[in-house]
Amino acid sequence: MKFKISELLYQTQDGFDDVSCAVPTELDRAAEDRIKAAVLDKIAEEKAHRVYQLRRTVRTAVLIAAVMLLLSATAYAVSAFFRMNAEEVRGDEPVSGTWTERDEQGNVDYVQTFRYEDAGIVFSFEGESPPLCFQFRPGWLPSEATRSSSGNCDEGWYNYMVDEGSGESNDIPYVIAFCYARPGFQLVLNGNCEIVKQEEQKGFQVTEIAVDWTGDPYHDYGENYVVMFNEEEGYMLYVGGASDMETLERIAFNLEVRQTEIPYEPNPDYAIGTMNIGRG
Repeated sequence: MKFKISELLYQTQDGFDDVSCAVPTELDRAAEDRIKAAVLDKIAEEKAHRVYQLRRTVRTAVLIAAVMLLLSATAYAVSAFFRMNAEEVRGDEPVSGTWTERDEQGNVDYVQTFRYEDAGIVFSFEGESPPLCFQFRPGWLPSEATRSSSGNCDEGWYNYMVDEGSGESNDIPYVIAFCYARPGFQLVLNGNCEIVKQEEQKGFQVTEIAVDWTGDPYHDYGENYVVMFNEEEGYMLYVGGASDMETLERIAFNLEVRQTEIPYEPNPDYAIGTMNIGRG
């Protein structure tokens, strides 16, 4: 802001800028005081304006930084989610994958190829593997489990459980197990598979599948599966067996899940697996 001292010199006591009434040769003390006060007021006004502009600029920069941080955090949260794909196999082409075995020095010892001629659905995953393992605690079971694994953790919490039935037939009432997201890994479900329901349930992406694999002499029964995938944590928890779907649903939806302190260590050398229930 610019101003002329002359404008202040020629201001009369009455407040009019009338040059013809001014006396520029001698200024009385009151006029001098008015000039000084006016000059100081102008300077203070200019300084206050600069401070306001600076504060407004700083506030704007802080607001922009906060918005950028929020957008970055949101983008990270979205990208951190996992994804499970369930692809139905079409045609007669078998699904295949390899297991690689290594010696103590890490050198490849041999590579074994697995081919699944009867593959019905192949599960694959997007996103990095989760850092820690999970466990479940059943809230309801139709019968007592015959075998389970707790991973040396608290009693009542498990990472695997199965009721193998009477053993007089091939049918197994139920099995409960985890599978973790792993890039490049294929999980195969064999047989004629039909996805009968897909929904969101208790924070899970739920897929229910009916399987007919009676053409195989070792699988003379139908299978049902309730597959629950947690997109935020990156694990699949499934309940499968010869029991009807309603029974398996009740088992699945009454499971309590918790994260452990046990690191999950994926092995990229094992690129394929199967989730069909079986003895052994």
